[in-house]
Amino acid sequence: MEQMSGMNLNTNPSFYQAGISSKFTKRHVTNFQDSSLNAASAAKERAKLSIVKRAEAIQNQQKKIDSEIRKIEEISQQIQRKKERESKRILNHWSYAATRIQNAYRQHCRYLRMVEYNAAVRLQGAWRGWVARSGYRIIRIQRERERLSLLNEVCRKPRYCSVLYDVKSQNKLFPS
Repeated sequence: MEQMSGMNLNTNPSFYQAGISSKFTKRHVTNFQDSSLNAASAAKERAKLSIVKRAEAIQNQQKKIDSEIRKIEEISQQIQRKKERESKRILNHWSYAATRIQNAYRQHCRYLRMVEYNAAVRLQGAWRGWVARSGYRIIRIQRERERLSLLNEVCRKPRYCSVLYDVKSQNKLFPS
């Protein structure tokens, strides 16, 4: 084995020389790098990357939340429009029903007025008929009385009639 002081750079030294790692040998011509500084820098970069990823994840979650909120708002607007359409439909249905009921009531009132008018006309006609019949009956009774009184006058003369008619007995239904 060679000594450390007179080491040839072209030869392959053994991996350990006197328990010293190969990275501390003269073959390393690069600058010395502190692994703890590298580790801290790498940790800092990882932390930055982690923070960026967290921020992106938070932004993605915020976008998802915003899209869900928009969906909920759209659904609530659809529900509101549906409620408004339903309320308008019910209002139109009630208005139509009220119109039909009002028309039926008006027709019924017209019918009642017509029945009342016809009843008044019939009553008036019946009254006029009764008055006319009563008048004719009175005239007929008066004629019958006149006829009977003439007959009685004729019968009082002895040679024309042997039976006397009693005018009052013939007029039992209509006393004078």
